[in-house]
Amino acid sequence: MPGKGPAKGSRTRLSSDERKDKIVEAAREVFVKYGLAGARTRDIAEAAGVNEALLYRHFRSKEELFEVAVVGPLEDATAWLVQVLPGPEDDLSEETVHQRMRQHMLNTIRAMDEVAPLLGVMLFSDEVTASTFYKERVEPHLAELKRILELNLPHWRHRDFDPELVIQAAFGAAWFRAINARFTGRPLDFEAEADQLTALVLDGLQLREQ
Repeated sequence: MPGKGPAKGSRTRLSSDERKDKIVEAAREVFVKYGLAGARTRDIAEAAGVNEALLYRHFRSKEELFEVAVVGPLEDATAWLVQVLPGPEDDLSEETVHQRMRQHMLNTIRAMDEVAPLLGVMLFSDEVTASTFYKERVEPHLAELKRILELNLPHWRHRDFDPELVIQAAFGAAWFRAINARFTGRPLDFEAEADQLTALVLDGLQLREQ
C-alpha cells in the first residue's frame, strides 16, 4: 500500500538551524524598517512566523539578534580567508593571489547584499550607539582583515601600500555597491562585481616586471 503524502495544509517542519535563519532574515527586514530602537521582538517573531518564546530560545535579546543579523555574514566571509592563509614556506603565484582576492570579494559582496542597509541603520543612528557599534563590531572586523592581509604580504610580489587603506577601500566599495543596488532596484551580478572589485584592488598592488 503506497505511503500517504503530507496532509493537505500541513506545514513542513523546519530544523532548529532553519528556524534560526528564518528569524534572522525576518529581523533584517524589521530592523531596516524600524531601526534598532523602534523594532520589537514581537514584530520580528510575527514576521518569522514564530512566537516570542521561540525567538528567545535562539537569541537572548534584540541587540544580540541585531549583531548576528549584521555582523554574522561579514564574519563568515572573513572566515574563509583564515582557511587559506599561506604557510611559512608558501610562495603565492600571481594567479593564486588573484583567485583568493576574487573569492574574498565575492564572499564580501554577497554578505553586503544581505546586511548593507542594516549597517546604515546602525552607523547613522544616534552618535553614542553608532560609535559603540563601530568600535566593538566594525573596527575589529576591519582589523582582522588587515591582520590576514599582512600575513599574506611576504608570500607575493606587491608594491608598497597601506594595508589599512586598502582594506577600508575594498570594504567601502562593496558596501556602497550593495546600497546602490538596493536603492536603484538593479540586482547585483555577484560574479561581475567580484571581477571588477578584484581588478580595482589588485591592479594597483601587483608588482609588475619592468
